[in-house]
Amino acid sequence: MESDAETNTDRRWWRGSQTISWSELLEHRFVVVLGEAGVGNTIEMSEQARGLRASGRRVIFIRLDDLAHEDFERAIDPENAAAFNAWSPGIEEAIFFLDSIDEAKLDRPGAFNRPLRKFVKKVSSCDGD
Repeated sequence: MESDAETNTDRRWWRGSQTISWSELLEHRFVVVLGEAGVGNTIEMSEQARGLRASGRRVIFIRLDDLAHEDFERAIDPENAAAFNAWSPGIEEAIFFLDSIDEAKLDRPGAFNRPLRKFVKKVSSCDGD
């Protein structure tokens, strides 16, 4: 019988006319997963984050719509904040799931860039302490 992590890894995604699995996606340094609202993007990423974390990987899940309106520390939930604060950049790999949840919650065109800039600034300034 397959574990949840194995089952989740077996899911296939499309890249152009080809399909790709989560294990293949995670071989890349940066991956963007796009999907229509309401098709399960958030649930899928949450499940992947949970499975990867259970297998011992450092995983941080951040909702960009929260980060658009809050500072980093208030936008991230306690479990993910603990994972972020325990991360040692340069020593340990981290997987970040940045979920936009609902772009409609962003208040103006271009507002999607604001949370991305906050994320980059926070990660760039992280010294692992």
